[in-house]
Amino acid sequence: MHVRIVAQGDPDAAPVSYTFERDSDHDGVFSASVENVNHILKRGGRINIYQTLLLLASQIAILPDGKVSMTHTTASGSLSHDKVMIGVPEMTQNVRITVWTENQTVHLTLHSPVRSHTKKPV
Repeated sequence: MHVRIVAQGDPDAAPVSYTFERDSDHDGVFSASVENVNHILKRGGRINIYQTLLLLASQIAILPDGKVSMTHTTASGSLSHDKVMIGVPEMTQNVRITVWTENQTVHLTLHSPVRSHTKKPV
């Protein structure tokens, strides 16, 4: 499976794009990379745009019926502004994902998958 992610923040800014491979030849590298990002988060560190998109790519699931979907944690905005570096929430306002499998190509769109900081009323 190949996963291409394009993140677009400000419409006037250039989009950020990465392609990740999740198959038997590359799965060890992909899994180790995801594990490393999760370790950074567990230690209280913040992740950059590439690491954020890697986590989103890791949360794509192939269901038993062959359909492609995102896991529930992504849909509910599991990452918040305090877990990512400055600018990442703004850069990921619109995330387009294309997944290529042996049998299909699927397009997904996420709007603001990283929760922005909201100020509490005083």
